[in-house]
Amino acid sequence: FTRLALPLFFALSGFLVAGSLQRNSNVRQFLWLRIIRIYPALIFDTAVCALVLGPLLTTLPWREYFQSRPFLAYALNSVGLIHYYLPGVFETNPISKVNAQLWTIPVELQCYLVLGCLALLGLARKPRVFTGVIIAACFLFGTWHFLIAAPGMVRFLVPENVLVLCFLAGVALYFCRERLTFSKGAFVVATAAFVASVVVHALVYFSPIPAAYVTCYLGCLNPRPISFIKRFDVSYGLFLYGYPVQQTVVWMAGGTLSWYGNIAWALPITFLLACVSLFLVERPVQARLKSWSLAGIA
Repeated sequence: FTRLALPLFFALSGFLVAGSLQRNSNVRQFLWLRIIRIYPALIFDTAVCALVLGPLLTTLPWREYFQSRPFLAYALNSVGLIHYYLPGVFETNPISKVNAQLWTIPVELQCYLVLGCLALLGLARKPRVFTGVIIAACFLFGTWHFLIAAPGMVRFLVPENVLVLCFLAGVALYFCRERLTFSKGAFVVATAAFVASVVVHALVYFSPIPAAYVTCYLGCLNPRPISFIKRFDVSYGLFLYGYPVQQTVVWMAGGTLSWYGNIAWALPITFLLACVSLFLVERPVQARLKSWSLAGIA
């Protein structure tokens, strides 16, 4: 499931971010808006885990905890250099990572950086050229990978470079969305090609284009927007706090809780933390920093 979901997620991210790029033709302002979307909540999450969760759950004396190298390294999460462990925390859990989900943050930042570079080259104003470059990149990387991939080689996760290409493919389809034809037949073919290219590791670099088409087709079904979801977009907070909260529930239950019991306890707590992040951190800080960007970045 993870191998299928991740390419679709990054293709969707590229499709959505492309709209922001078109609305902000200044590349510096575009990158600044991406930064203030990610970092305020990430910094707050890092502080909560390191300064609240860690001291409460660590098996070490507080003085040793705060002076340890893993604690100091964990602070680097706030700038996107991800570390997964806090000293003495979750040592009895099957997995002792505090926030394994954060591995996607550096990949997302890499996507923004690559897109910013392509925009600086003027490709964002040339949709056909941009799309041609991405298709060519997928073909070249795909051919090279197909030739060197070991027969029968299997990987649990999709390579990070493929996820970046999925992101860029989503951007390309956004740029060309008015010229594309979305049909059920093409959707079925794209879905089959996507699943096959992701399941067969030697073909994984050919997955970005069909992944983007599948994502865009589903998005273009245009379901009626739900006002509650639009007002309370806590998706980023759920992403940040879901794993630490579930790890805490596992620790408190001593590993005896079922997966559905874990979700039943973790989901409302995570939702509450995500709301705190949205209303007390993300929106206020972004509003302030966005006004700075409009005033100071031309």
